Amino acid sequence: MWSMRPSKFFFVLISAFSLGQFATCSKYDNQIFNISLNGDSSISLHWMIDYQQKVLSFEIHLPDKFGWFAFGFSDRGDSFPADYCLLWESSSWKNSRKFDLKDVWANDAGVIELDRHQDCNNFRFKIIRNVVKFTFKRKFDTCDNRDYIIQVRNNCFKTILNHTGHILMTRCDYNTLSRTNVTLGGFSISEEMCVNYIHYYPHAPLEVCKSSISDQALRTFFNYMKEWEDQPTSPNAAISINYNSIHWSKVRVQLLNEVYHEAPLSMQCNMSSGDRFPGYWDNAPLPSVLLPLAPPARNCQFDDK
Repeated sequence: MWSMRPSKFFFVLISAFSLGQFATCSKYDNQIFNISLNGDSSISLHWMIDYQQKVLSFEIHLPDKFGWFAFGFSDRGDSFPADYCLLWESSSWKNSRKFDLKDVWANDAGVIELDRHQDCNNFRFKIIRNVVKFTFKRKFDTCDNRDYIIQVRNNCFKTILNHTGHILMTRCDYNTLSRTNVTLGGFSISEEMCVNYIHYYPHAPLEVCKSSISDQALRTFFNYMKEWEDQPTSPNAAISINYNSIHWSKVRVQLLNEVYHEAPLSMQCNMSSGDRFPGYWDNAPLPSVLLPLAPPARNCQFDDK
């Protein structure tokens, strides 16, 4: 453990998607990305992705006399558990200044511990016109169980061969950090959605198939929010209004996530004429994954227990 003098500090948490969202299918190496971390752009993050070496290079610009700075990696930008590169000015004497960078880990309780394996590497700094510039590198996968595995995704089109009885499951990541409320998905073409285009044989009069969580499950969730969480939802209000009327805390987001993973589906398949296919499509069971994809191979020299 160590202590630092009270001073001005900066705290940034970032997710793997945030780092990879600007990358393209071509996977250009050495392309520099940047983002301002505050309103006046006095704090900024610059990074470069090396897909061949599987390394991320970071450069952080901070105002002078910043005190300390925590740069973290976690799912959805959660404060803990999280993996951090912690930076501070350790000494200053006349014209000589020293900065330290440590790899630390915050557990589920938010307690910060020094990591055995220091993986915030190639640390450098320079001061130019009252701006402190720090550079360091971090591998996608350090083989340290306390380090966050950075999975940089790309927006690529892939051809997948499916057969009768197969289930197509799609996961979409969407950056909504600039929005103040929930982002609705899939209820209409004006909202966010992910679309799969499928070529099939033989020909059938199929125009579109779509599915969503059952209306009954959503109504139950909104009633719970009103009765137990004092949220201004209403059984007579539209789904979009109920979603936007809730103050979304971390616990409520987790509860909705559990509802989506357990509630049955309401499906609708339309023919080319615009009419629905006959049959009962409500309360369809959630598809189950019988053969999950294997995790990416890890070339690790060690692995903490």
